[in-house]
Amino acid sequence: RGELQTTVDAPLERTWAASQKALTDLQMPVTDQDKDGLSGKLTARAAGDKKVVVRVKKVTSTATELGIRIGTWGDETKSHEILEAIKRRL
Repeated sequence: RGELQTTVDAPLERTWAASQKALTDLQMPVTDQDKDGLSGKLTARAAGDKKVVVRVKKVTSTATELGIRIGTWGDETKSHEILEAIKRRL
């Protein structure tokens, strides 16, 4: 479907903070963010003005579902790069 999905062993708050820092590390400025107690969505811009969307959703108190989409159709290589940057920050 163009979106990389995985579950990480970290609470929602920690995953949210790691996602924000990872996008900053990769020089993808966050243009919009929306979060509540159960989920969140970060929108950023990558090189070539491609839209990057990172979604987080609470699964349990210690697990969070993570979804990463780049552009309309997705970019698997860049999505994995963002995922690895997030995991390094967790």
